Amino acid sequence: MRTHKGEPVSPVDLRRARQHVAQWRRENAKAIRLCGDYASHVSESEKDSTLQYSLGYADEIESGQHDNNFSVWQRMNTFLTGECIGFLPPPNQGTDDAV
Repeated sequence: MRTHKGEPVSPVDLRRARQHVAQWRRENAKAIRLCGDYASHVSESEKDSTLQYSLGYADEIESGQHDNNFSVWQRMNTFLTGECIGFLPPPNQGTDDAV
């Protein structure tokens, strides 16, 4: 993996970044399950299934299976550099060719 500036990431830092993102995913999944803001037609088993899927996805993140996913990379990059890179480039500001 490389950061948004093209800098290579050491294996130790990559593992730490994966662990950080995976832990965020686990905490987020548990918070969503406990929040109670589901639509009334969503059953308890569907909620539990969604939680289990998200926890499994977190395990996959930690093992490196989703390093090519932009949002996973973005969170790892933010953990490593402190900078969050947007999906789209910033709009042109104050230039003649701004749309």
